[in-house]
Amino acid sequence: MGKGRRKPYRSDLELENEDVEEAVEGELEAVEVIPFEVEQPTETGPCILLSVLYDGSKGKALCKLYDPENNKVYFWYDNTGHKPYCLSDLPPEKIKRLPVVTHPGFRRVEVVEKYDPLSDKIVKMSKIIAEDPLSIGGGHRSIRELLPKAWEARIRYHNCYIYDRQLVPGLFYRIENGDLKSVPFELPEDIKREILGQFKDEPVEVIEMLNDWLPLFLCPAPDIPRLAVDIEVFTPEPDKIPEPSQAEYPVICVA
Repeated sequence: MGKGRRKPYRSDLELENEDVEEAVEGELEAVEVIPFEVEQPTETGPCILLSVLYDGSKGKALCKLYDPENNKVYFWYDNTGHKPYCLSDLPPEKIKRLPVVTHPGFRRVEVVEKYDPLSDKIVKMSKIIAEDPLSIGGGHRSIRELLPKAWEARIRYHNCYIYDRQLVPGLFYRIENGDLKSVPFELPEDIKREILGQFKDEPVEVIEMLNDWLPLFLCPAPDIPRLAVDIEVFTPEPDKIPEPSQAEYPVICVA
C-alpha cells in the first residue's frame, strides 16, 4: 500500500497566528461598539434599510433603518431566533459522533432540504447551528474545520442573515408590532405594462424574474443626508503609502 502525501507541518505558533488572524477578521463583524443610544421603536412608518450587522454584545443581527420623514435612524434587533450555521452532507447521527458536538459554540443539528444545481435535485443536508459566527469560522478549531466538508461556512453572518430573510438594503421596511415588515413598491401599471410588453414573447421564467427585479430598479432613490470626507495623510517617504491599519502618521488635510 502506497503512502499518502503528508500535510506540511505547521508549528503551534503558526496555528496560533492563523487563529488570531481569522478571529480578528471575524470580530470586526461579530462585535460593533455602539457609543450612543439609538431608538428601538415597535412601530414605525416606511423606513429605508441602511445596513445589517451582527451585534456580538447581544448575539443578534441588527438592522439599521432610516426614517426619511422624521430624519431619524432606528435600530431593530432580530426577533426570529436566527443563528449562524453551516451545512454538511453527513446525516445527524454521524455528525453527533464527531468533535463538532463538543465545540462550546455548538447548539444543535437539524435536517433541511436544499436545491443542488449540479445534480438538479433536492438533497437533504444537516444544518449545524452555532451560538455565534466565530464558532462557525473563527479559526482552525472552529466547527467548519471539524467537518470533512462544509457548505455555506464562509459567508459572513450579516450576508447570511440578509439572504435568509430576503432583505434588500436600500428598500423600504417598517416595524409593525415589533416585527420587521417589507413595504412593497407598487409599480405604476402603465409603466409595468409598457416594460412587460417588450418581453411578451419570452418564457414564463423571464416574466417572473422581471416582476421580481423591476421594483428594485424602479423604486425611487431615497433622499438620505450624506457627507463625503477626503483626508490626506503625511508620509515620510514620497513613494510610500501610509498603512490604514497602523495609522502611524498624522492627518494633514481634510476636505
